[in-house]
Amino acid sequence: LQCGLTKLKRRCRELGVPRWPHRKLQSLSNLVNALDVKGSDNVKHMVSQDLNVVHADPNAAMSADTARARQAHYKAVCRAKKQQVKTQADGVLLEDLSHAAAAAAEAPMTT
Repeated sequence: LQCGLTKLKRRCRELGVPRWPHRKLQSLSNLVNALDVKGSDNVKHMVSQDLNVVHADPNAAMSADTARARQAHYKAVCRAKKQQVKTQADGVLLEDLSHAAAAAAEAPMTT
């Protein structure tokens, strides 16, 4: 397009495009993909409908059920990341302790 982001947004607002719904669309798309793997077909259908509504009208609000599903998915992802970090940290701690024990065992005892 050969123009800056600010200029593009300003021109879009002049033409009546008030919002940039990228994050909302990305969030709903990620939720649909997560529901493909595991999830209710009813919930997946509802989220897909909301995704189509947001595509048609960026100002449209999500249904309450979709908002709850999105929040539950976000919390599950955060819990999984937190557990993964904790497991990695525990592994590093155990590794450090085993190295320290090995170094202590090799060091000559002085009395």
